Amino acid sequence: MKMKRSWFRIKLRTLILLVAVIGLPIGLTLNRRSRFQRLADYHQKYASELDINYDHKSDTLYFIGFKVPPIQRLSKNRSIWHMQMFQKYQKAAVRPWMPVEAGPSPPA
Repeated sequence: MKMKRSWFRIKLRTLILLVAVIGLPIGLTLNRRSRFQRLADYHQKYASELDINYDHKSDTLYFIGFKVPPIQRLSKNRSIWHMQMFQKYQKAAVRPWMPVEAGPSPPA
């Protein structure tokens, strides 16, 4: 008695190749997402460490309620930069397959 061949028959090597072709992009995407999330967490930590409020009307900088001398205003710029970088990498972590736009240069 002759067995009928099924029209849908996959060989083992075809299955292995299919898993590799599908798995490689998924693995790379997850790795890229993880890297962007680590960068976002890093920048969020430093942005929140510098809890700064700026009064635009009087051009006065306050750090946790205390007036800050002008020499320390660089920390305000650094905090803003860290927040911008956090937002950039958080957006990149949500969509890791998209290209990442160039971020602002760090303050001097």
